[in-house]
Amino acid sequence: MKVPRLSCLLAALVLTFPAPGPAAERIPAADFAKSAELSSAQLSPDGQYMAYVFMQDGWPQLSFLNLATNKAIRGARGEGHYLTTLNYEWISNERVLTYTYDGGLASVNRDGNDFQDFRSLQRRQIGEGIDGMVYTSRQDASRVLMNNFRADGWKRVPFPDVVAVNALTGTARVEEKNPGNVRAWAADWSGQVRFGLIREGLNTKIIHRDSAGKPWGELADLGEQAAKFTFAGLDATGRTMYVTRPDAKGYWTLYPFDLDQRRFGEPLLQNEPYDIVSGNSGLNYAGVALDAPIFSPERHTLLGINYVAESPRQRWFDPVLAAVQKKVDELNPGLVNFIVSMDRTEKQLLILSWSDQNPGFYSLLDLTKQKMRVIGQRMPWIKPAEMAPMIPIECKARDGLLLRGYVTLPVGRGQKNLPFVVLVHGGPWARDVWGFDPIVQFLASRGYAVLQINYRGSTGYGQNLMDRGKKEIGGAIQDDITDAVQWTIAKGIADPKRIAIMGASYGGYSTLFALARAPGLYRCGVALAAVTDWPALLKQRVEDNDDEKLAQTYWADLVGDWEDSKDRERLAAVSPVNLARDIKVPVYLVHGRRDKTVPFSQAKAMSSALSAAGNSPKTLFISDLGHSWPSNDYGTEFLKELEAFLAKNLGEGR
Repeated sequence: MKVPRLSCLLAALVLTFPAPGPAAERIPAADFAKSAELSSAQLSPDGQYMAYVFMQDGWPQLSFLNLATNKAIRGARGEGHYLTTLNYEWISNERVLTYTYDGGLASVNRDGNDFQDFRSLQRRQIGEGIDGMVYTSRQDASRVLMNNFRADGWKRVPFPDVVAVNALTGTARVEEKNPGNVRAWAADWSGQVRFGLIREGLNTKIIHRDSAGKPWGELADLGEQAAKFTFAGLDATGRTMYVTRPDAKGYWTLYPFDLDQRRFGEPLLQNEPYDIVSGNSGLNYAGVALDAPIFSPERHTLLGINYVAESPRQRWFDPVLAAVQKKVDELNPGLVNFIVSMDRTEKQLLILSWSDQNPGFYSLLDLTKQKMRVIGQRMPWIKPAEMAPMIPIECKARDGLLLRGYVTLPVGRGQKNLPFVVLVHGGPWARDVWGFDPIVQFLASRGYAVLQINYRGSTGYGQNLMDRGKKEIGGAIQDDITDAVQWTIAKGIADPKRIAIMGASYGGYSTLFALARAPGLYRCGVALAAVTDWPALLKQRVEDNDDEKLAQTYWADLVGDWEDSKDRERLAAVSPVNLARDIKVPVYLVHGRRDKTVPFSQAKAMSSALSAAGNSPKTLFISDLGHSWPSNDYGTEFLKELEAFLAKNLGEGR
């Protein structure tokens, strides 16, 4: 699908957006805070059932839909409680294995029966650290290979053994003992563990053997460019391995590696200036990985690739699926249409369709009968016609670097002199992606335009852009954000007297830093789960991380080394907790007390510093929230308070 681009001359906006009309009735905040009814949907191997995740009482629950009868088992029960889930995998026609929300491992049948909670068995047999699947045949539930991160005292050892789990009984045994330096394992299509990933500092090496029981040998040294390398898969013969690495121009893509010849082939797909499969982005929508290879569940061949350009795309090497994709795109114009799951025969296809204005819906395509039917809407209460389009933009930073991002303009408000909210993404090694975003749409529904810019350090635009963000926290990264804001002002889109900035995690940090270092540009700021003290956070990260050497090397390379006096001084100088006296505008701090990524102590310190400086912030500290945007009841409370905060400090958007 091709998304219209907003040119520097704003021609696309002139064509896309209607003239101002009468104000529509305001959409309730709860509509944007409510969690989707359908996410992470996957077909069973035999294609008779669909597993999916829905929210029940504020928790993600695993559920099953009988596709023949359209009857759903809403929330499989076990031991008198709903089966909460973080992630799951079909391991046979009848059974799934799931990671529960409280950190356990469990399995259940698709009819909701025979629930097995493995936590007590894990503790007795192999410890509590089972996390991450290495192999499942999707036919035999009695043998599933998983990583087991053993404990050394209270710390988790980051070098896992491979254990074979019987998902019917919960018993397990060690299949492959870690020699002491392997960070990740991969198996072939027959379930033999044949590859290991070793990271030494920022370098990555692969060890390999031809079959189980054979000695291990070094296969390749991928160097610093593969610091976040992950296994991408094998071909059907098991003699070609697919790996991710940058091409000659620095754009990440997928390469075949011949195990016999010990050499790389040509890149499988390139789309400059975008990465294809970086292996480190973590981009997903509704539980679907947006940049990942797609393999046949039965033939074990590489069928296609999910990747992100200005919008998510799906490219098929298989001619049958390429033809299917073309037809589905014709039936659903203006939408991204991803084949997200298929049965073992590849005749039943599950399709997720969505856009910037549409949260999405699932369809089931039967290739044998040549019929397609809608299974369900993700957020049926959202009316796409009332949502605002999200337009890709390009602008230049002060040093000439080309930046890309998105502008969302409120419907019926015109294109000029709009109140603006700058929404800064987290990471900073992440990126904003075209698609439905409830926070963006909420702001647009209240009459505010939204700017999202993928500043240097963002993923998805090549290794060079990422590298240019190294140690630029509080530096060129922040300049990029400022320059993008100035671009919206210069183009006449933003009212320079009515601009707010907000973000979560790194975006929350950037918000607070911007308020201190760009006085007069922003009228107020909203910081959620914000980093406020870099030396304290990095010290905590290294001390809490089980592999201190790797963690310290990684963070020292990207952010700075808290043990180095010069780096520590630089990071302290750009930490908002030390800049509170320079923040003169209203601040809204939101943080979860259960946040393990950015501890709640960071928010408390910032709140105290602002209060001591005579600028007491508005706060919302949520007891049951981790490192995420609040949703459902908490989300509604947050959005209502956000609306009032912006109206007070920017003026009503409409």
